[in-house]
Amino acid sequence: MFSSAHRACWLLLLLLTQGCPASRPGTTIRLVDGSPQQTRYISSGSYEHYLNARIAMDRGELQEALRQLRAALILDPKSPYLYTTIATILAQGKLARAHDMLRRALQLDPRFPDALLLQAQIYRRQGQLDAAQRSLRRCIRDSPQHGPAYLELADLLEQAGRSRAATAILGQMVQRVRRDRGQAHRRLATLCLRQLDYACARKHFRLSLSERTDLETLIKLAHVERATGQKAEAIRLLREAFDRSDGNLSIASALLDLLHGKPQQARDLLGVLRTAADDPEQQQELAELALGTNQAAWALTWLQTVERSTPQLQLATAVALHRVGRSSEAEKQLRALRQGPLGPQASLRLADLLRDTGRLHEASQVLQQALTRHGHDTQLVLALSRALHREGRNEPSVQLVRAALDGRPEDRILRFGLAAALERTGDWRGAIREVQQILDRHPKDAPALNFLGYTLADRNQQLDQAERFLRRALFLQPGQGYIIDSLGWLEFRRGNWARARNLLDMAAHLSPREPEILAHLAEALVALKGLTRAVQLLRRAISVSDDEPLTRRLRRRLEQLERGHVGTR
Repeated sequence: MFSSAHRACWLLLLLLTQGCPASRPGTTIRLVDGSPQQTRYISSGSYEHYLNARIAMDRGELQEALRQLRAALILDPKSPYLYTTIATILAQGKLARAHDMLRRALQLDPRFPDALLLQAQIYRRQGQLDAAQRSLRRCIRDSPQHGPAYLELADLLEQAGRSRAATAILGQMVQRVRRDRGQAHRRLATLCLRQLDYACARKHFRLSLSERTDLETLIKLAHVERATGQKAEAIRLLREAFDRSDGNLSIASALLDLLHGKPQQARDLLGVLRTAADDPEQQQELAELALGTNQAAWALTWLQTVERSTPQLQLATAVALHRVGRSSEAEKQLRALRQGPLGPQASLRLADLLRDTGRLHEASQVLQQALTRHGHDTQLVLALSRALHREGRNEPSVQLVRAALDGRPEDRILRFGLAAALERTGDWRGAIREVQQILDRHPKDAPALNFLGYTLADRNQQLDQAERFLRRALFLQPGQGYIIDSLGWLEFRRGNWARARNLLDMAAHLSPREPEILAHLAEALVALKGLTRAVQLLRRAISVSDDEPLTRRLRRRLEQLERGHVGTR
């Protein structure tokens, strides 16, 4: 009988003497982990150096990787793959030398797909978009099975605003590249999301799943079903994703959000998560999940059974007590926690409690004391600014954030907070100037783009420019409910009420407990004479609002509608 080693050697001998159907000219056959493997474009003499280079690259040791690759080139000077691998490393900072390596690779093999793709990516980084397109189209022409080239070209075309051309390229990929067909469908679906074509997105996500089931596509398809009002199907998809993920908490959060109004199913899901939460860190994550998805009663019951309570779990217990209406017990616990390591977080929660019980000035005092004790914590600064605004102290609320920003001018969150403070006081032009500074440093900041677009639309100013901001935000974060709401409100301002209603309905499906979105949808329905549903939506918005100025405004609007005074917002 042969041993396993004898069998492996015998198989290798057969492959080398008789040939292998899968091999091609220039392919090296060798044993790797006991199995015959192919290594394209690299000779047997240079293979050890190449493997050492790959190991060094994985470790981040780029100079060692370059040394090993150059040693491999001495033994195999006609390998386009080795030149391209060197160019990949050089492209991280030495673009001219990377281009030189790619030219050598393409001199050896003018059709080498990896070199053409990398060349296009470098051209794109340099802003030479036409040259990048030429390299990618050449790659697709010469190597029609090379999927990454289609994806890169489609992305480049879409960023240039040529969505139809991008769709055509991805359609070609679906027809030609069987191996990457699922990825092409996912990219087509994302393109459809950016165009707000949810029927198209649903079709391509489903086709992607027919090729291969993966978590990301399940979650995105669930998002599409939810946005179009197919709640039961969205729940089914998220349950499948949750089961496949072995209890991923972010998927559980999305599922719990959809299970609002189904208390038993929500408790069953939380029970599954509870059995796996066997250390303090996991227990804290579960407590935050339950509180963040309006499961305070369940969280309180469970937290009171935890054997070893940590300060974090004590804070979660206090929040749960407040949420279920036991505010005096919650206040006592939060005041005790303010003296410990969780002082800033406990102060924020205590201020929320005091605000909810109508003690606005006391809430401001608590936050001011926390700032004095703990330094200029960003969240404390912003919370105090909001508290001062609720007291009617608008100028101090702005100056507080401005002073903090003077010491930290690069703090994006603080600058956003200053913009919000200015907007609350009616200085929307000042708010726009602050957010524009964020975009000057971070041009791909989708929330900043949305802020600019929504602020202009809400004031009925520069609506075409507002749409450009919002479309850019949607490109960067396709499918986000808050951006769809802004686009819907823009259409409302233009008088396109049916289009506004469709977009706002989608946003409300995605964020059913966001009072401002519900109020926007109500206004679109009023314009379309859907007064009954508009009244229902305003009542629901009031019930979920925790912002007193907004709640007062919603109540005034509801009273107008109930008296039959429709008017306009």
